[in-house]
Amino acid sequence: MKFTMAHTSLAVENLDRSMAFYEAALGLKFKSRKELPHLTLIYMVDAEDSGYELELTLRKGHSGAYNLGDNPVHLSFYVDDYADALQHHQTMGCVERVVEPAGIHFITDPDGYSIEIMPKG
Repeated sequence: MKFTMAHTSLAVENLDRSMAFYEAALGLKFKSRKELPHLTLIYMVDAEDSGYELELTLRKGHSGAYNLGDNPVHLSFYVDDYADALQHHQTMGCVERVVEPAGIHFITDPDGYSIEIMPKG
């Protein structure tokens, strides 16, 4: 039996805002949209369409921010030019924290989700 990763789903407050953020911050691109009675699902992929997707989930009828609580869950992305990525995210104003000893930084999306950025290799 072999399992492969499919996607990560994040509940978002505004699809357009979240799609714009993930495109600007991480270069993700729209792949598909699925309308269900209680949900709208948007699938975004990286430039290589590596097979792993980010699923942005809009719960119809929900209003306001989601309570993320003390949830330590985060996304993580490799980047080929770390210094350029850090500068880009600082310009966007979305840097949550820089962990210099580890050589990584975290950004925050419009819904408060944390995203770890690491140099590739």
